[in-house]
Amino acid sequence: MTIFIIMTALILSIGIGNWYLNEKVPEIQVRAVLKEKKKISNG
Repeated sequence: MTIFIIMTALILSIGIGNWYLNEKVPEIQVRAVLKEKKKISNG
């Protein structure tokens, strides 16, 4: 039972830590040019 509680706490702390770090990182916007568009026909 103790191992289960420790593993759950570890998984939650890693998840919350990753979320916190991702929220702090600034977004980078990059311009892109569409070179080719594929047409898909259903029929």
